[in-house]
Amino acid sequence: MNSFLDSNVIIGYIFCLDSLFEVSREFIFKSENNYFSDNVKMEVEKVFIRKCDVFNRFLFDLFYEIEKYDDFKFLTMQELYYPINYLTNVEKLKIEDMHIIFDKIWKSFDFGESQEVFLIKLKFKKFINDFEGNHRLRKGIIFNNMKLVPNHSKKDKVVLDKIKNEHLRKALLHESDENILFDANEFACRNPNLDLKFVSADEDFLKAIDILMQYLCIDETINLKEFSNN
Repeated sequence: MNSFLDSNVIIGYIFCLDSLFEVSREFIFKSENNYFSDNVKMEVEKVFIRKCDVFNRFLFDLFYEIEKYDDFKFLTMQELYYPINYLTNVEKLKIEDMHIIFDKIWKSFDFGESQEVFLIKLKFKKFINDFEGNHRLRKGIIFNNMKLVPNHSKKDKVVLDKIKNEHLRKALLHESDENILFDANEFACRNPNLDLKFVSADEDFLKAIDILMQYLCIDETINLKEFSNN
C-alpha cells in the first residue's frame, strides 16, 4: 500500500497519549510506503508544540494532586479518578479524556489494582521529565522513515472551481487542508502507478475529498478512525 498521510495521522503516531496512537501506529507499519509533504510537516510541527503544552499542563496538574497523598499510602487507579474530576479542562482536553489518558499512563507503569504512592510519584515524575524528549525523538524517527514529496507547484483550476461551487471552504476545507490536498493530488497525478491512498482522521476533510474525488488523481481515501487490520 502507498499512502499519503495527513498531519493528524502522524501526530497520532508521535504521541503515545493521543486517542489515535494505536491505530496510527498499526496503519503506518502496515503501509509499505508512507508519503508526506512540507505542508504536512509544517502542520505537524505547529500541532506538536500545542499538544506538548496541553499534555504537560494536564500532567503537571495531576502530579500536583498526587503529591498531596502520603508516600506510604496505597492508591487504586479508580481512587485517582477523584482528583481528576476536579481539574480544569485544558483547551480541548476534557475530564473524560483525562480519565482515558490516565488509564494509559497507569497501564504503561505496569501497576496492579493498587500501588504505593511513593512509587506512583516516582514513575509519574520520570514520565513527565521524559515526555517531550521522547516525543521529539518519535517525531524525528517517523519523518526519517517516510518519503518526502514536493509541495504542489500549482492548483488545478477544475478542482478549485469545484471547491468554490460546492462552498467547501466554508465548512469542510481549511486553507492548510487545501494545500495538503493539492500536494497529495499533484504527486498522485505524476505517479499513477502508485494507486495512492490519502489517509486522514479528519472526517470533514475526507467529506470534502469525496465530493472532489472524480476530479482528483488520488486512488481512494482511508478514514483512520475506521481502519482495522483484521
